Amino acid sequence: MKKKTLSTLNVNLLTIDDLYSLIKITCEKTIIVSSLYYDNLYKLYVDMRSNNEMMCILAGIPSRSELTDQLNEMNMARIACIDELKREIDFNLIHSSRSGRIAARALHRFFEPYWNTSSEKTNIQSEIYHDLLTKYLDSPDVLGNVTEMGLDMLLSNLESTNSRYDMLMKARMMEIEIRELSGKDMKPLVVKNYIDFCQAVEDIVNFAISDDIIFLFNKIDEVRKTYPILIETVTEKKAGFI
Repeated sequence: MKKKTLSTLNVNLLTIDDLYSLIKITCEKTIIVSSLYYDNLYKLYVDMRSNNEMMCILAGIPSRSELTDQLNEMNMARIACIDELKREIDFNLIHSSRSGRIAARALHRFFEPYWNTSSEKTNIQSEIYHDLLTKYLDSPDVLGNVTEMGLDMLLSNLESTNSRYDMLMKARMMEIEIRELSGKDMKPLVVKNYIDFCQAVEDIVNFAISDDIIFLFNKIDEVRKTYPILIETVTEKKAGFI
């Protein structure tokens, strides 16, 4: 039988906020561990949970960040601007006057590379929108066609919401960095607790036939799979790519 191993995750690279979230969600999804008859595993579970909560207190991690809500709101506003822009161009391709159809065709060619920007990661969207707005403002032809179709306000809204999003993102990163400093002494212990707990689950699942332990293993892995993208994003930010 092939050895079962959890999905790869470099927990050391997670921010304090994401590490806390990872363990909190893991504990919530694996509460069944309390019914397992593995004393050492349960002790590891309790240590991980209690130290994670202590790190949360020391680092001042809020139950919910107001900045996160505002970021989500600004991102939805950006998407709404692009969606409305697409609808207006598509409508004018068919229903406008001759001059309006010509302007719509030109704008369709210009904006087409940006049509699916909302499917990209939110941090990458900022750079894409910035590129779009820079090219738009630098092109007299595009400016003229936008004016012809009365889309000036939509582009202005996109520019302001994108700028607001970037400002909020910088504030959010600063907020996280402050907590990183506050919780840095506790973080290595919490990381070790999580790694030890996961290792113990791996060891047990490979020699014990138990529905409970298989369920526990699968739930831990389910949570782990959602975190590599967060590490990638933070690494890119620190390297200056975002």
